[in-house]
Amino acid sequence: MDAEIFRKNYINDTYKGSIEEKLTEWFGKSEKENAQYIFHIHGRIINHRLDDGADANIWRMQVELLDNRWREITDDHKPVIMEVGNRDNEFHSGEYVSGILYYEPEKQRLFLSRKNMYRDFLSFVKIRVESEGSEGSPYQCNPKVMEQFLCALDTNQILILHGAPGMGKTSLVKRMADALGAKCRIIPVRPNWVDSQDLMGFFNPVEHRYYSTPFLEALCEAKKHPEERYFICLDEMNLAHAEYYLSDILSVMESKEPVPLYPKSEQQNALARIEHILSTCGTDTIEAFDARIDRENLSEKYTPDFIIPENVQFIGTLNMDETTCDLSPKIIDRSFIIKVTRDTEAPSENTARLSDGEADVLSLPFVRNLCEAVHKKVSKRMEHQLLTMKQRMDVSGLSHEIGMYDYMDYIIACKILPMFNTEDIEMSMDDGESLRIGDLPVTGRDAAPEKDFPLSVNYLKSMCDVENGIINYWRIS
Repeated sequence: MDAEIFRKNYINDTYKGSIEEKLTEWFGKSEKENAQYIFHIHGRIINHRLDDGADANIWRMQVELLDNRWREITDDHKPVIMEVGNRDNEFHSGEYVSGILYYEPEKQRLFLSRKNMYRDFLSFVKIRVESEGSEGSPYQCNPKVMEQFLCALDTNQILILHGAPGMGKTSLVKRMADALGAKCRIIPVRPNWVDSQDLMGFFNPVEHRYYSTPFLEALCEAKKHPEERYFICLDEMNLAHAEYYLSDILSVMESKEPVPLYPKSEQQNALARIEHILSTCGTDTIEAFDARIDRENLSEKYTPDFIIPENVQFIGTLNMDETTCDLSPKIIDRSFIIKVTRDTEAPSENTARLSDGEADVLSLPFVRNLCEAVHKKVSKRMEHQLLTMKQRMDVSGLSHEIGMYDYMDYIIACKILPMFNTEDIEMSMDDGESLRIGDLPVTGRDAAPEKDFPLSVNYLKSMCDVENGIINYWRIS
């Protein structure tokens, strides 16, 4: 939305302050970043409409601002109208949103990013994902898989989906993107990928030109449209060694530093050569046309230091068989690994809500004793990821829709168990039912975890080769 239109339509004429001051009054103190004011908003949609003269892809949405405690809705919050997103992302009266509002004074632009935009929507997502969709047939998926997917979004991790062939892992990514109003780009991984150039492209020093890839083009598209969110999915990511071709991406996921595509000196030499071509040939020649394209690409699109856009969620799908590569601990530590199934697991017998407690998974005696029994330690990175996950769920309102023990079950199954790939573990299975790992009872009459964390315990039973003392997460695939 143009800032002057916003001022004219939504700010009283008697107000003499700046737009950023009015936004601060509405939303609270902003964050200043790259010539942008960033406001975190939480609210309930009370109206939306498509203006007659507006672009067909723009909805105008009126949001009633709320505090972070979604259950305490009052009537004294001021509404604000803003433009948001894509007509296909269907909002309805009474839905909840949590998003980031950007104001750019220099560009005189105001927009609400879809990044972190969530609603009172677990049932909405399930209905949307399981509908017929563009494929013309309904999609069946375990609802808990969808909840796991939502829990891990925007937590600076790679979402990895695995499961039996034909389970619909790639279809799930597409349908979740559709349900959340995100753009989805599927990038097939090739078995011959060996380094980051296969993923991000390369600079040809002879032709002074950068050769891009579909993956890099998807990132460029996301950078060009910061108001949209993008799911970039590496399909069958373990056909090649992911830690090889993803090495540059993994290095900058936490630091937020740019990905080095090629040396700056090469850019300077190429741009100097392009200027020489443009000064010596006619403006309407093919050479000049190509030179202008190369200049735009090298100076704006494929810069030597490429910054990964914040509105991107990296996702991977994988199959485990003799033709694929194992995931390295480096990949696992930076990922949230979800097994895609269609059958619904038994719910936890504990019905406490996530909002009623901190759900500190790492302090659970079951988790501490299990990690000790298999000689594994939780990294500082994982501690930070779980903190980020809990904070995001509090802001988005998901913490009021997911049970506390379900959430802890997801963390154990999707973050902690994938670390386990070890031998010489002391285990026993009494009567074919009572599993013990070291001194820790996992199943049986004296094992509480089976009641509180049914998904994780079910995975553990599949992971254990009791006879050989081996425990391996990938045995469950």
